[in-house]
Amino acid sequence: MVRDGETGLLVDLNDHEEMARSALRLLEDEELVEQLTTGGREELTKYSAESVRRQWVELYRELVQR
Repeated sequence: MVRDGETGLLVDLNDHEEMARSALRLLEDEELVEQLTTGGREELTKYSAESVRRQWVELYRELVQR
C-alpha cells in the first residue's frame, strides 16, 4: 500500500500539474526520497512470503481454537 508521504507520493490520476510537481519534489529533495525508500522497504516486508505464511498460520490457530 502506498501511504502518501510515507511510502510514496499520491497524486490525482488526471492532474498532470500535480504529477509534475511531485516529480520535481523527488528530484530536488534527497531526504524525501530516502524517507520514501525506507518507508517502502519497511512496507514491503509485510508482504514477504514468510510474513504472509505467519499470518496464515496465526489465522488457522485462531480458527481452530474457536
